[in-house]
Amino acid sequence: MLTRTILRITAVCALSSTAMGGYCMAGMQGPEQPQEAPGRGRVPPSIATEHDKLHDALARLTRAQGRTAIEARNVQQLLQPHFAKEEQFALPPLAALAELASGGRPANAAEIIWMSAFLQGDMPAMLAEHRAIAQALDRLRAAGRKEGKKEAVAFAAHLKAHARQEEEILYPTAILVGRYLKLQQQ
Repeated sequence: MLTRTILRITAVCALSSTAMGGYCMAGMQGPEQPQEAPGRGRVPPSIATEHDKLHDALARLTRAQGRTAIEARNVQQLLQPHFAKEEQFALPPLAALAELASGGRPANAAEIIWMSAFLQGDMPAMLAEHRAIAQALDRLRAAGRKEGKKEAVAFAAHLKAHARQEEEILYPTAILVGRYLKLQQQ
């Protein structure tokens, strides 16, 4: 699945000519262009732990009985590729925050700039994925309520709050990290 995501991203990049802050979705123009799409970067441990807990809770719900399990599997189908994309492009720039705050510059600054630019260009798709996941979570919550499965109702609320945090804080911060590093190099 990760290979398919990388291939899709590479195809989108190759076909796109949308300029973003001096960069093109086909890759960056200039010396910092990675030779290939970056691999899974270092995700801040607190976020990686949160994603792991969400995956585990969802896996438990898929083993439930009835409509709750069906709806949990539907959420899982949407969530897995979304998390893979986040962990590849949206979240690794956040791992540089502590180093930047202490006045340092990460060794992988060029890769972070690329990831941040990609995230900015892919933001409409990321938000569309969040909307689709939210709709699936509404169905999971309804099934959980109907079947008396409180853990499904709680999970749906928790994941929706997680998505809001990404939209309001994490994604914009990841983009700003890349912009800041790009300004630093000028």
